[in-house]
Amino acid sequence: DNPEHWDISLYVSGLDFYAIENGVHSGATMGLATVGGVCTEKYSCIIAELGTTNEYGNPYPSSGFTAIYILAHEIGHNLGMHHDGNSNYCPKEGFIMSPSRGTSGEVSWSTCSSQVLQTLQTKTCLHDKPKKMAPTMNHSKFQEYPGRVWGAKKQCEVLLRDTEAEVWRVENGESICNILRCHNKQRPGKLYVSGPALDGTECSPGRICKSGDCI
Repeated sequence: DNPEHWDISLYVSGLDFYAIENGVHSGATMGLATVGGVCTEKYSCIIAELGTTNEYGNPYPSSGFTAIYILAHEIGHNLGMHHDGNSNYCPKEGFIMSPSRGTSGEVSWSTCSSQVLQTLQTKTCLHDKPKKMAPTMNHSKFQEYPGRVWGAKKQCEVLLRDTEAEVWRVENGESICNILRCHNKQRPGKLYVSGPALDGTECSPGRICKSGDCI
């Protein structure tokens, strides 16, 4: 309940995490958190990948802005959320708490996750507000639409760490709000998936992405 103390401590790493399952390395693990650990002395923390690439330099789902969904997933665990479809009635895929992170969609909370949020009034450490906040840490400046500041091209630049990276043309009625593809001159013809574009990203003239839809 100390406004000078964090509620959830977030550690990020550029290392490629893995778990050993039945003696086999599984690279599907991209973060770790204790379910319901928030507001406890030892478990109000999470760890997650950020900016990870494979041995060929290709970005993982934890690269670029797609990493925010990895972080949101682990924060969800620490707040008390379980994987969708395992111990609740919600679909296994399609939402942030899906057991496996894909590169398209999954940008919103399921009803099961939302119900957990309704119980957080008992977590008193979340009630206080910080006395001071650095302007760079104040996300209200984005007005819930960071894509207005970080457009589609900029999201590709961050993913590939290349200022000349470009957005790949949209085909077959696809929307960048569901899946944003990027490319650069260094590897012509090869596409990299940045995941769903950020909310506020222009998806067509006069329309922006919001929760995976172009509106």
